[in-house]
Amino acid sequence: ALVNVVGGQSLTLGEAESCAQYIRDKINPYARIIWGATVDESLGNDIRVLLVLTGVKSEQIFGAAAHQQMRNMRTRDLEFIN
Repeated sequence: ALVNVVGGQSLTLGEAESCAQYIRDKINPYARIIWGATVDESLGNDIRVLLVLTGVKSEQIFGAAAHQQMRNMRTRDLEFIN
């Protein structure tokens, strides 16, 4: 997972690290997370987090069902011989 935390002048490194830790706890404690933090003075006291995930297996993800249908179609005509 890639995590980019952007906050105003008052953003601390500890707050950014807390965001990354919160995401780690929610997705998988063993997930590889690369995170960074940036200051954008226009945000004031707000924090913005950009999260990029790969390898998510969920029917909730747009396109996952279509991808599974394509995979099923590809294997439907296969015959395994031992």
